[in-house]
Amino acid sequence: MATDIRLKEQLPQLTKRIVETYRDVPTINYLGHCPLPNYESIIAACEDLKEILYPGYRRRENLHLGNVTYHVGDLVDGLHDKLTTQIGRALRHSLAAQKTAVEQGVEPPTVPDAVQHCTEEADFEALGQAKAVEFLERIPDLRRVLATDVQAAYDGDPAALTYAEVQLAYPGLLAIASHRIAHELYERNVPVIPRVMSEWTHAQTGADIHPGARIGQSFFIDHATGVVIGETTRIGHRVKLYQGVTLGARSFPLDEVIFCYPGLEAVTIHRLAHLLHRLEVPLIPRMMAEWAHSRTGIDIHPGAAIGDHFFIDHGTGVVIGETCEIGSRVKLYQGVTLGALSFQTDADGHLVRGTKRHPTIGDRVVVYANATILGGTTVIGHDSVIGSNVWLTRSVEPRTTVVLERPRLRMRGEAPEPSNDWQI
Repeated sequence: MATDIRLKEQLPQLTKRIVETYRDVPTINYLGHCPLPNYESIIAACEDLKEILYPGYRRRENLHLGNVTYHVGDLVDGLHDKLTTQIGRALRHSLAAQKTAVEQGVEPPTVPDAVQHCTEEADFEALGQAKAVEFLERIPDLRRVLATDVQAAYDGDPAALTYAEVQLAYPGLLAIASHRIAHELYERNVPVIPRVMSEWTHAQTGADIHPGARIGQSFFIDHATGVVIGETTRIGHRVKLYQGVTLGARSFPLDEVIFCYPGLEAVTIHRLAHLLHRLEVPLIPRMMAEWAHSRTGIDIHPGAAIGDHFFIDHGTGVVIGETCEIGSRVKLYQGVTLGALSFQTDADGHLVRGTKRHPTIGDRVVVYANATILGGTTVIGHDSVIGSNVWLTRSVEPRTTVVLERPRLRMRGEAPEPSNDWQI
């Protein structure tokens, strides 16, 4: 069957309708003349920095004391230019965002004082260069701290046979190295870029560390997947975390969403895949969903029906099944499963397909980390709250809060004084 050329005649009108949404929904497009920070350039800078921090363990081979100075000098020179440009763009955008917020009568984002006095392109570039050089000056100290992290990983895991294995194979070390880079920029009031770095690392490692978190020396995350460390967390020296640990808050501000939130990427791909699923297109929707899963750690079947104003915070480990129905203004946290309780079989033992197997979530429901809700007849009523680690297989009335009874903690051994040496 040949393609119908008459259908292509609809495309100019479709293009016009798409462009009209850029005026109607301006919050998710940026059509300004001043470019935003470039995502690929930020990640390239992050990779260059790790090449300097761990020479010989990343891209360049055959390094020795006779050629390493040239190699590092070339990287530092390139980083100066990349960071000057990208930080300057981020500072300029932060000032523009503040002015827009004031005009719209909403609370404006915080902007560094020095940015308030910038009026010309050269002003932003000069300020970007100053911050870039100040940051690059911190690299020697960063290497000394990262050496303690490598030692902590080697000492903390009997499966680690060499320091090289730790540096080549441990996602927790990659996460903490990227965090220490992003944190230095965060401490210098650089907007946007630290969050881009941290969320890129989140996608790579499964560990979500806000760049504002302050973390002491000799820090080790074992396994890493599902770890969440919030913006205002303070962690002492010689601390060890395992997978799935959350050091969080009750709520988080929504900022830098399009640049930095894997949950938005997962939902965006899902909405495209869901359209194709409804058109009964085979294979392609599932391929799109699994690609998004690999990038974000969020597994949403393209058949799931999801309402507007949907938000997944942190994201890693979220699973949403094929026949889920989710209302408007629903919020999920990391590790939530909206799954099937069991699979029906026919008389011959074959799976019965096409039945509703997954729960229905009403409007304005919040489901906290690692909660599991199962079954096609399970309905969570509107305006309900499902607490962390809850396991639900039956329906909940509207405006209900479901939490586990507070577990009883047993503590063995009491230190006479508070210590900065903990394991979690």
